Order: sequence, then structure tokens, then C-alpha cells
Amino acid sequence: MKKYLQLIFVITIIILGYFLGKKNSAKSPEIEFSQLLPEARKIVKSGENLYFAYNSANVNACPSGFIVISQCKGYAGPIRLAVAYGMEGNIKNIKILDHSETPSFFEKVIGSGFVGKFSDRHYSTQNSSDNVETITGATLTSDGIVGAVNRANQNLSKNVFDENNRPVCYNGLRVGAKEIVLMVLFLLSGVLYYAPLRRTRKTNLRLILQLVALLLLGIIFTEMLSITHFNTLLMGYFPANQLFWYLLLALFGIPILILGINPYFFNICPFGNLQDLLARIPAKKYNPSMTKAGKLLRVLPGILTLGIIFYALLNRKPGFFGHEIFSTVFQLQGSIYLFFVAGFVMIVAIFVRRPWCRYLCPVGAVGRFLVLIRSIFRKK
Repeated sequence: MKKYLQLIFVITIIILGYFLGKKNSAKSPEIEFSQLLPEARKIVKSGENLYFAYNSANVNACPSGFIVISQCKGYAGPIRLAVAYGMEGNIKNIKILDHSETPSFFEKVIGSGFVGKFSDRHYSTQNSSDNVETITGATLTSDGIVGAVNRANQNLSKNVFDENNRPVCYNGLRVGAKEIVLMVLFLLSGVLYYAPLRRTRKTNLRLILQLVALLLLGIIFTEMLSITHFNTLLMGYFPANQLFWYLLLALFGIPILILGINPYFFNICPFGNLQDLLARIPAKKYNPSMTKAGKLLRVLPGILTLGIIFYALLNRKPGFFGHEIFSTVFQLQGSIYLFFVAGFVMIVAIFVRRPWCRYLCPVGAVGRFLVLIRSIFRKK
């Protein structure tokens, strides 16, 4: 009965957040897309902070433009904007969505035509104070806009254009190097799980697999499953031309629901693997789970994750929690606060096994929820 009540409670919160968020978004649309790309007849969300624009209603054609939402810190807080690009990747329009700047300083920047300086610049251009003259007396605000545009360019470069600066048209889900690596890692993880090997040999092979996953997914491709993936899915956004996105979700959830195993958690997750490597440093180990406080901490990820999902659904912001501290560790991006949290977690990982995964990770909480579902519905 307890399991059923937990399941009903979680589903109720998710449904409530979804419909309240849908109602709020209907009242106050975030962006007037028609102002950014007037020629577009259809706008489709295609991943985190990324939209594809089409001149026809056919979303299987090549997009006619792109819109990226981005933000960067200005003088008083984050400056959030939307950058519209043409099919070739040149900036067509920029719209400020939100800011916390002093009104007089911000109006000085906008009134000077500063935003217009980015017009027709290619996404591959690295903007800086050297090639975009900032506004005297409002330098930090100007720098915030420059930083937000650069981040939008990076999003477009990573998710839309290939290495030859050609836009990726939607003509089916493509299999590339990332997708092949991901499938091979999961296959090897499954084989390792069921292989009748001695414990020592299996431990050594697992270490090799973890190192390879850490190198390829963490350092080279910088890809990792995030709560953003689940928020996006729950909102009904299905990114086009992103096979890796679908594979990551499927290879995470299906083994848990059908086989009762979690290869992503134990062998694939780059940050989980990094914590396992740190645990190999000689030091006295502690197991907080055996204490009363540790038992209470075990329920913390579920509470935090449910709150994160509800907030994301309510405000229609699937990526507000980002990649947790993944980007901070592997891409050296994030606030000072996130760097502090990442450093603290990695130090604690020397003494406590996988502290982030066990006590803070939202993806781990989702995995445990899938285990709960399996325990309820599996055949006796």
C-alpha cells in the first residue's frame, strides 16, 4: 500500500505542475516569435532552449531559421535573451526577455543600438569587447549581453550545425559517433553484468569500462543524462534530429523497468565514475547510510527532484536546473556556488562512496522511482 501511495503522490504532483504550467504559459507567452522571424509559419521546440523555425507547416523539411534562448550575468543579475538566426547561421534578430539591471543603465545600452551591432554576425564569431564596442558607463551590462549571445552561438554550433558549418536538416534520426559510443558502452555494461567471471576480473573490467565512459562521454563529448531530459519529456517536447537524446533516455529507463538493472548509474555516468575513481584514493571510508541522519538523507534526492520537476513544469523551464554540476566539473562552467558544491562533493567522494549519486542526484532519484514502478507492476 505504501508503494501505491508514493506512486499516486508523485504522479499527482507531476500532473498538477503540468496543467498549472500550461495554464500560465497560455496567459503569458514567453516569446513573440513573429517578431523574431516574421517569415516563419511554424515554430517547433527542439531541445533545451532551442527552437526550429519553418517557412511551411512541414517540420520534416529543412528549418528556415533558429531561435536560441540564452543568458549571462550582467551588472545586477542575469540578462536573458532570445537570438534568432537565419538558415546559414547569421543573426537576424535579438530580443531581451528578462533582466535585473538598473533601468537607466539598461535603457542607455538598448537606446544606443548596442543589440543591433550583432546583426548578420555568424554564429561562429566569438564576440568580445575587441570586436563589439561596449557602452561607456554600462560595461558590465554590455558584457552580459555579449556573453549571452556567445552562449547562444555555442548552443547553435553544438546542436544544429556540423563541423563544416552546414545546418543539419531533419530527415530522420542520424547515427553518429556519439550514438555508436553510447550503444557500445551500454552493450558492454550489460555483457559485463551477466558474464560468469570471477569477481576480481569483473571489477577490473568494470574499471576499464568506467574510464572509457568517463573519457568519451565526460571529457570528449561532454554528454550526460540530466533532469532536464526528463523535464523536457514531461512537457511534451520531443527534440527533432537528436537520436542521442532518445537513446540516452531509453537506455537508462528500459533496463531498469524490464531487467531491474541500472547500467547507466553503475558504469556509464561520467560523474558517477569520477566519484568511484576518487573513492580509490587511500583514506578512511564512512557510510552515512548506517546512521539515522544518513537514512534521512536517502529521501532527500526524491524530495528535491520532485520539487525541481514541479517548478520546471509550473514555469515551463525544463533546463532551469541545467546539468546539475556536470557542466561545472567537465566543462568548467557555472557560478562560484556550483564550483564550490562540485569541489565539496569531490572531496567528500574520497571518504564517502558516491555522495552526489546517493544523496543529491536528481537522475538517481528518477531511477529509484522507476524501480518503484517495476516493483509494483512486475509479474509475480
